[in-house]
Amino acid sequence: MITDGLVLYLPLYSVDLQGSPIISKDSNHFSCTVDGATWTRQGRTFNGDDIILITVNALFAPANFSFGGWYKPSSIATAVGVLCCTDGGNFGISLNVNQNGDGLITGWARSAAAWKTTGDSTTVMEVGTWYHCMMTYDSVRLRLYVNGVEENSSALTTAITYNAAPTLSIGSTWFAGAGGNYLLGTAGEIWLHNRALTVAESLQNYLETLKTYKACWDYFTWG
Repeated sequence: MITDGLVLYLPLYSVDLQGSPIISKDSNHFSCTVDGATWTRQGRTFNGDDIILITVNALFAPANFSFGGWYKPSSIATAVGVLCCTDGGNFGISLNVNQNGDGLITGWARSAAAWKTTGDSTTVMEVGTWYHCMMTYDSVRLRLYVNGVEENSSALTTAITYNAAPTLSIGSTWFAGAGGNYLLGTAGEIWLHNRALTVAESLQNYLETLKTYKACWDYFTWG
């Protein structure tokens, strides 16, 4: 995992990240509340009503960012599922998967009183397959990466709008004290940087974390 600019890092498969709360493995050591999201040796499994929540921290409102995680869908649902987001409602950033049941991935950011999108992925996700999903923003473009490759982008030159007291959630949105757009599948790890990773760094991040999901999980089944 690239550490330059790293705000949050949660390898949810780690044996010391069982139970609740769990502590992030970065220099900030965030306390994260787990509601449901069963621990396995692959990560945390989300069954459509689970959430991991970190509340109220200004570090979750970066001007530029890289935000993403490893995800394995258990269903290509007809509803939007949120892998990770800040704020929810009418603020922040969100990485959505199973976009309206089409198996696509889409990044969203709130700016100038409207939701801006990276555009959809070209990758169509399949049940039971791991994907490295990430969105970035560099004050010029929103970009969407799947498995280390940029698959879509859009121009955005206005600032991201965040809540004054931003939260960060995994597996669901979090708005006005309630979840929504729940995830179906397993999240292996989640990260947030306070800068946009370059194209080369995005590929590096994918390759450095790939071994966790390919070298081991292709040969063994854990539960």
